[in-house]
Amino acid sequence: MAVRRGFLLAVVLVLVAAAVAGRKVVSLDRSQREQFGVKVYFNTTSEDLPCSWSPNLPNPFQTSRLQPTLLPTDYQTGLGMWVRLDADSDGLVTRDELRGFADGERRKELWVDVENQWQHHGLGPDERLTFEQYERDVFHHENDPGHSEEMKRLLARTKQNDRRRFQLSDQNQDGGLDKDELMTFLWAEEFPHMHDTLALEFVEDMDRDGDNAVSYREFTVSKSGIKDGYGAKQVFKKFDKDADGNLSLEEMKQWVLSPVSERTKQKVEGVLRELDRNKDGKLSRIEINPKVIRKQLMDSDEPITHDEF
Repeated sequence: MAVRRGFLLAVVLVLVAAAVAGRKVVSLDRSQREQFGVKVYFNTTSEDLPCSWSPNLPNPFQTSRLQPTLLPTDYQTGLGMWVRLDADSDGLVTRDELRGFADGERRKELWVDVENQWQHHGLGPDERLTFEQYERDVFHHENDPGHSEEMKRLLARTKQNDRRRFQLSDQNQDGGLDKDELMTFLWAEEFPHMHDTLALEFVEDMDRDGDNAVSYREFTVSKSGIKDGYGAKQVFKKFDKDADGNLSLEEMKQWVLSPVSERTKQKVEGVLRELDRNKDGKLSRIEINPKVIRKQLMDSDEPITHDEF
């Protein structure tokens, strides 16, 4: 379900175009942000990350805390890949280990985005990002007299959601985010303790009658939902577990997060279909093909950037 500075000007242009076309934009959802956001890239790339990083370890740029240590030349070789795939060193790679490897590769790419955002805010290694600074950097055009009432409501809702998400991301409640906490703020869909607030953002955006649930009509008329049709009906039915005609907060959470879990599942199953010769659901050393692993689990075709700027 899951870039904020230059993007605000782009959104203003989009809203003007939408108004001319007679369309009403009621909220700023993730797809709009990612579509119109300005991607921010610095010198950091995924290739700069230590090859031994895994999702169970902290910020991968802190190389002294990472084990086991592999030489940079091992990163995409069969040896280096096997060490990272076979997490328990039992000689076999299970579905869970493939899933962990895939999640690790994605997290590594997300850390690149975190480093880029950190640089954009002008923060040093030991500094913290406060909401006041975040607000200045991201919402500096909020009071522009040229904004329409619709744009003002849009920005107010976005800032309200960001403030709530920021507070929840600040786990030690010191008033600022370190890089690990910024990761949870930017990529809430990747962290279970953020899932409720992420789903709540969608419910508040879609819920027109204030009953804290999303009806099928609300689901299909919202910019955050799905256009009415056979596909929308099937999706709504799938996640309306109690068949009461509404999606509760918990049901909405399952819908919002479904692309995240399905993405990894499909990648893992694709690897097993291609490499698991004896169909035992595990991969031995001789079954591992580095090219297939790189293609299926390491080479992301998804944009790894955020919409803050």
